[in-house]
Amino acid sequence: NLFNIQSAQAQDKDHPVLDANTPLLADIDTTNQEIYVFLKKQLWVYSLETKTWTLQAELDDLPERLSELEFGLNPFTHKPTFWSRGVGSVYEIDTTSNSLNRLDLSFPHKN
Repeated sequence: NLFNIQSAQAQDKDHPVLDANTPLLADIDTTNQEIYVFLKKQLWVYSLETKTWTLQAELDDLPERLSELEFGLNPFTHKPTFWSRGVGSVYEIDTTSNSLNRLDLSFPHKN
């Protein structure tokens, strides 16, 4: 069982706590055998090898509602990334500063 389902009062920092009706976004890094989980403005990483959780970042704010964002591990930079649904902004999570950095992925269009 990866998640403990318990009340917020019982939460500790050893693992993520999944409350009912709480949005959760996740992706797996098959190369490094890690599962990235974003829950309640926290980025957690679960190691499939050591069976341990690590809190990687705690964000103060999100640029949009979580339901408007997609989440995944960027295979080129190996950084957790958010992007707006449809055509929109892209953000990487900076785990050293607990912040989101907006990426400019625009390019000239040929008409």
